Amino acid sequence: MSTIEQTEAVAHRLESLCNEIYATLGERHISVTNNQATIALHVMAREFGELTESFRDLGPHRANAENAPSSAGVIVKVLNDAFDTDESGAIVLYAMCVEIIPRFMISLRDVPELVNAQSGARVIDRARRASAVAMSQLHVASELLRTLGNQEILTDPAARYDQWLRDAGADERF
Repeated sequence: MSTIEQTEAVAHRLESLCNEIYATLGERHISVTNNQATIALHVMAREFGELTESFRDLGPHRANAENAPSSAGVIVKVLNDAFDTDESGAIVLYAMCVEIIPRFMISLRDVPELVNAQSGARVIDRARRASAVAMSQLHVASELLRTLGNQEILTDPAARYDQWLRDAGADERF
């Protein structure tokens, strides 16, 4: 694979990850009963939607299905289960804080090693911006999660989500 194809594959992978988060949170946040969580998830969806566009704007991605991350779809699976399991939004916030955003940030950290510094400069720049957005959203979600109380409801989903992500090949990154 050429360096341009590799750069496009990385941009496409990041676009896909952001889009899974954006689409799922954007569609499902209105089902959450806690107003603060609804607003936080709406803002989070919007932020990841903007990240999706920023990676998409890098140009046509020639990456094909074989370059798709092995973890494709697991984010949607985890988030949909979190929405279905708890209508307060606590489990969705937990899933984002503990399972999804940290793995996403490690994937972003790895971008400079995966692309050529010259041909991939825009991807690297967008990955840095995405990391700042993800960290900001992680902070907001974790603060809100602390106020929602009942941490006992998180035990079962936590183990299940971690296993699903590991089974999808996302032990520590997507």
